[in-house]
Amino acid sequence: MIHVACMCWPGTIEPICAGTNKRTVTREAVRLLREEYGDGPVPRPAAMCSVPITSSDIEIVTLPVVSND
Repeated sequence: MIHVACMCWPGTIEPICAGTNKRTVTREAVRLLREEYGDGPVPRPAAMCSVPITSSDIEIVTLPVVSND
């Protein structure tokens, strides 16, 4: 299984990273987003608020792996 971490912005979903370990992918996605946007509040215009990015903002989509062995 491949897990894709996506940031759930109001009105859109942004793929961040992918991997085989769900917990590691979530942690890495939060790290990458905080590196880009900082640790403080991030503006979310459609939601009319600013809050820090947390793991609850990350949605994990699981994709099956198809093999031709």
